[in-house]
Amino acid sequence: MGIARREALLPATLRLLERILEARTYGELKGIGGEVLDGTASYGAWPESNLPFTRFRIDEADPVLLTLAGMEAPGFEVLRGCCGGFQFHWRNDLARAFETEMPVLGRFTARLPREQTVMVEHFVLPMLVRHRVRKLWGWILLGPEEDAAADMACLRQAFTFQRAEDPCPTPTSSPGGQGRPQRGPAVLALATRRIRPFDPDERRQRHAR
Repeated sequence: MGIARREALLPATLRLLERILEARTYGELKGIGGEVLDGTASYGAWPESNLPFTRFRIDEADPVLLTLAGMEAPGFEVLRGCCGGFQFHWRNDLARAFETEMPVLGRFTARLPREQTVMVEHFVLPMLVRHRVRKLWGWILLGPEEDAAADMACLRQAFTFQRAEDPCPTPTSSPGGQGRPQRGPAVLALATRRIRPFDPDERRQRHAR
């Protein structure tokens, strides 16, 4: 059962996955952000695994992500974000992606004031260099406007974040091998390994310095 045949993902998440599968370079991957859907938050996280407790430093973040985290600039450790408790789920998804070297798709229901709710999906994609996770790219997306008049800032007011069942199962092909291949985490992991850390021109410029 593939990602489009389970409980439907957010339209923005489906478009995001399509763009990720098309990306071949670091630059192309880095460019996927708010252009997928207005209001999408994107970031780059650097794992610091030389400590007893792996830390994840958000060293790249767009303005929407900074609004969510309550920060003025990148460079903060993920658990220092003020996200109404979402930072703990955020860190958990990063740790899963780092430890398994596989993409992670988390889904949550955020309960807001006035009995409103909004669906939140968080996608983490590990960047593998020489068979090690060197960086993680992530995107946080919200449900459609009819769910709640919500934006990223409203998540800081959430009372709770309830994690839903994993909407992105592992199988990558339909039963009997028929039909369109399913784009589960294994396929996305292969796509990650095909992504070059730098464009050829960027690499030449770095060596020329």
